[in-house]
Amino acid sequence: MRQRESLAAVIVTLIFINQSFPSPVHPVDVAALTANAEIIVVGRVTDVTRIGKDVIQLPAGPVAADHFLGSLRIDRLLKGHSETPLSFEFSVPDMPIGFQGATEGEYAMFFLKSTGKNFAFYDLVHPSLPAAPDAPLPSGDTLDRVTATLGQVLSSGQASLSEQVRVLDALGRLQTSGAGKVLRAALRTSDADLRLRIATTLVARGDLAGLDLVASTLLHPGSASPELTQDAAGSLGGLKDANAIPTLAKLIATGNSDARRRAAVALRQSGSPSALEPLSRLLNDPDTATRYYAVIGLAEITHEDDWAPSFPEFQRDEGRYLAHWRSWAELNLH
Repeated sequence: MRQRESLAAVIVTLIFINQSFPSPVHPVDVAALTANAEIIVVGRVTDVTRIGKDVIQLPAGPVAADHFLGSLRIDRLLKGHSETPLSFEFSVPDMPIGFQGATEGEYAMFFLKSTGKNFAFYDLVHPSLPAAPDAPLPSGDTLDRVTATLGQVLSSGQASLSEQVRVLDALGRLQTSGAGKVLRAALRTSDADLRLRIATTLVARGDLAGLDLVASTLLHPGSASPELTQDAAGSLGGLKDANAIPTLAKLIATGNSDARRRAAVALRQSGSPSALEPLSRLLNDPDTATRYYAVIGLAEITHEDDWAPSFPEFQRDEGRYLAHWRSWAELNLH
């Protein structure tokens, strides 16, 4: 089952994509941005001036756009060489298809390429990521510095919710040990909502460092907002570690159907014989998808391929599969 990506969905919602035109919007890839940008700088946009019209060539056809020239005061240089201020240009399509520009006064980490006389955004969808003013220049290689710069946003205490969400989405997709280290360090924040968002991001990455907080939220309904609780439940589907099984076994008793379903996914993904008993309890779950994940998990872990149906097969003859696995559990687990 695909993991829910509500943090990224918040960002996409803010872009106001025009559904009448195929959108080039794609998820942020920090590793690719870092590797391919010629210059990565942290600083403030000091001026943005419209200088005329432009045409952007997309696979679906040309799109008319306004063309802008901007000036950027550099505070920290993470990759490449440049004097400050730095001049850059960009185009914003007349129709909202997901391209982001820059605004005067904006403070961020910018990923740029050379156009000859000026610079331009390397990625028109993700030209920049949040950065914290007055933060030190991190050490390490370029990706380490970019990752740490994102972490500085979480620890600054000044970031907006939108900035926090963008940073967590970026770090959550960055499958490096450095990103995990930054997220685990950020768990020390005193902001309860941010701490839960960080824990949720860790669990979605398969990192058990956030599991206790996620589990506590799900085991105590009302301890967090419905949005954060839903995110916490969805994150369980990222787990594959057998060490999570004792906690998952507790979560399958909650009244949160999404948490039970994602716990079933995680138990299946563990591939561990220790997951068999809690999976067997989910054979009686009121949710069809959860019962299916229980069946398929039992079949995969025990290597009984003949009793591992596709979902359509399960729907056509659910009673047969449930009867088999209930009988198996009675003989082998009780």
